[in-house]
Amino acid sequence: MAVHRVYQPNYGRWLTPDPGGIKVVNLADPQTWNMYAYVTDNPTTLNDPTGLGARCTGQSTEHNNVLTCEQAQAAAQLTATLKNSTQERAQQQISLSSKGLDFIRGYEKLRPKEYLDQAGNETIGYGHKILPGEDFSKGITNTQALTLLKTDIQGAVGEVNAALNVSVKQNQFDALVSLAFNAGPRSVLPGNEMMRAVNGGNVGQANFTAYDKITVGRRLVFSQGLFNRRVAEYQMYTGGGP
Repeated sequence: MAVHRVYQPNYGRWLTPDPGGIKVVNLADPQTWNMYAYVTDNPTTLNDPTGLGARCTGQSTEHNNVLTCEQAQAAAQLTATLKNSTQERAQQQISLSSKGLDFIRGYEKLRPKEYLDQAGNETIGYGHKILPGEDFSKGITNTQALTLLKTDIQGAVGEVNAALNVSVKQNQFDALVSLAFNAGPRSVLPGNEMMRAVNGGNVGQANFTAYDKITVGRRLVFSQGLFNRRVAEYQMYTGGGP
């Protein structure tokens, strides 16, 4: 007995009709007209363990009798290929190294009390922008600041991984994460000039220093501090920096 129908092996027939009813009938294929036939009378290459549709022997129930056996096999192969590709993509995800973390910490600086950053945002610790509902009026410890930094950085790590179409070295990844963390997601958007240069293998210092400005009021203003950081990130990217 299958999950959804009763099968009689002595006769090679179902004792109950196809639950799919007339919807499973293909007028061009007389083998589908009989509601009690087992796998369209082709048990050599097909089987039906659930009673809901024939499938190729060894084939998952994901591809049922709406496909030919050859089509089902091709569909299953495509599914497996896509699944493997997704798994490989996940395995290729890169994490920020301890060296990269130290680089970012060095530029963000530790401030255990609330302060305003260059753009006027309420900030604390290693550049953590205080979110609505967060209360740091009593300040934070070094450990708490580092925990916040590691959490905040994960957004930049994910953004860089999502934008990469090529393999990069750890120092290059760290430099890109520093850029994304400091300049924001727009700096590593897939398809923007920066990531086109990365994925095309032709990154120059100008790709980094394009993000050397801060917003004051409604104007973009050059920041020497940001310029210095961008240069250091480029040096790290090319292997000549920290």
